[in-house]
Amino acid sequence: MSNGTLLTKHELLIKLADNSNKEISAADVQSIVKSNYQPVMIFSGMILNDSNLGSKYFVRTNYYNPDFFTPRSDGGGLENSSQVWRFTNRGAGLNANATYTNVSVNPSSWPGSVYALLQFPTAPAVFNITTNSSGQVDTFEIVSGGKGWIGPGGTKTGTNWQYAGQTGTLNISGAGITSPTVEFIGPITYSQTNQASDKLMYDLSTNSNSPGATVPGQGTDANHTFVNTMVNHSFLQGVGEQQYNLGAMVDPNIYAAQNLLYIDKGSNTYAIQLSLYRMP
Repeated sequence: MSNGTLLTKHELLIKLADNSNKEISAADVQSIVKSNYQPVMIFSGMILNDSNLGSKYFVRTNYYNPDFFTPRSDGGGLENSSQVWRFTNRGAGLNANATYTNVSVNPSSWPGSVYALLQFPTAPAVFNITTNSSGQVDTFEIVSGGKGWIGPGGTKTGTNWQYAGQTGTLNISGAGITSPTVEFIGPITYSQTNQASDKLMYDLSTNSNSPGATVPGQGTDANHTFVNTMVNHSFLQGVGEQQYNLGAMVDPNIYAAQNLLYIDKGSNTYAIQLSLYRMP
């Protein structure tokens, strides 16, 4: 029995009416789109070591499914460090109580040494936003998460990391307008409490909103665990037989921690390709 947005084949089919009388609704179709009877990719990206930024490891997100990670704010909390996209400036001088659609979020350059950004630069995200009576961002909706955004790295003090994530500027211009800005935190962040030598530990954020909420989530299936999350991984550079083989898993029982991504990389500092899948 499923509790989140992923449903089994039986659960989907039992809801569908005989469509000879056109009784299948848009909601039925949306359920099918969200659950296609097989593991669904919820994250794809890479983990990069940056020698120019303290040789810290950074998560570069090529794709993520927001139904499975920290839900975007639906009013309030836009600046929270737990957000995948946190607003560092909600802007000023925008039209009051207005809606701006398909706003491009243009990424900043990366201050480190990741060469892949030169050939494969970060692609802009796209938001829909609403403003409050003061002409500042009040709520937002993610139309597209872009590609290749890099999250923060290093130690976290309070709500800020040692090295900030990529920032983005919402492309809204006009007389007297201060464009809103965001910092990409990402759905996966370096764990501040679980670490070991030659290992990388990452906290996987969760979305406990109900599947039918305005910002949908996984309800009681929110946690990422060893049995519901599959990890695909590889080094992005080949290694010889004498090199350490990469291992990765979610929720390793040796740490007794849910929502923890464990990567045993040995002494290698190669970039790691990573994909996560959730089971229906």
